[in-house]
Amino acid sequence: MKLPTAVLSSILLVCSVTIAKPILPTETTSTGSVTVEILYANGVGQTDERIFASGHENLIHDYAKDTCNHHSKMQLYESLKNKATTQQKRMTKLERKHIQLTRKYQESNGALKHGSKLLLLKPSLGKQTVKSTNLEEQMLKIKVELETESAYLELKTSKITEFLTQTYPSALLINLKLIFGFRVITIQIGDGVHSLVAKQ
Repeated sequence: MKLPTAVLSSILLVCSVTIAKPILPTETTSTGSVTVEILYANGVGQTDERIFASGHENLIHDYAKDTCNHHSKMQLYESLKNKATTQQKRMTKLERKHIQLTRKYQESNGALKHGSKLLLLKPSLGKQTVKSTNLEEQMLKIKVELETESAYLELKTSKITEFLTQTYPSALLINLKLIFGFRVITIQIGDGVHSLVAKQ
């Protein structure tokens, strides 16, 4: 199951990350252990609990760690995105109220009650504007970090995929499971699908 270079270089485009509940390592699932499950075209399955060369072992562990961190950052980005949406609705409401009060103030030739309401509204509007700006800056910063991390993950994805497909050239499906902290990372490579799925 040797993948062409073009597929290896673009494989992250079909990469997906799903999250499962954390598990507690047991005596049989020690942190850092690696298990490879292989399925062949004839339906025969094989489990290979092996120690890879240090270079490949480090590459797999780094990929697992980076994938966890990347997903956590994606969750943070989505959380900020939701906050920004809520904040935008709040800002729209305040701006609409400001426009209405300004119009009433002008139409009433500077009536005191409308002027007082405008004065009370301005600090709140200013505070919410600052909050919106801060959220946008945080989102932009994290977005840039995610894009940079994605580029590194793409490179590691290609290296791991190439290594595994060369190690098990006749495999139809490869599942590489790694216990990382309290999570299980599964790297899945399927022939014909050319996808790498990291499950935590």
